[in-house]
Amino acid sequence: MTNNTLFGFVAFVIAVLVSRIIGEKALRQLSAEDKARLVDSFSNYRIINMAVMLSLVVLFIAATRFYPQMYASLTTTFFLSFIVLSVVMSVLNYRRLKGLNLPSRYIKSYLIGLGLQYIGIGFLFAPFIAQYRF
Repeated sequence: MTNNTLFGFVAFVIAVLVSRIIGEKALRQLSAEDKARLVDSFSNYRIINMAVMLSLVVLFIAATRFYPQMYASLTTTFFLSFIVLSVVMSVLNYRRLKGLNLPSRYIKSYLIGLGLQYIGIGFLFAPFIAQYRF
């Protein structure tokens, strides 16, 4: 693991941890009823989200094993697919939160945490993207 990759990984972990702390603080401000609605609304969605992302990673690993000569294009396709899926899921999450009429401070905290996660993902992917200097 190179220094840039290690830095990217550490920055990603820190961003996710800070995002989780923000999310937990925001959850404490919700009423019991709001928490229940939130959990009920997202219970199946979390499973689907994880399954889609895990499937994407498994497909990427399998494709690079069967087609090693296409590693560069498969990596680019993986990164773009990951970004598109992440943004689509984030938009759907945001819409669902708005539809639940949760307090705006909770939604704001969610967006701040999400932004931190995207910054962390940027640091994580940056060393890999940098090796393809366009």
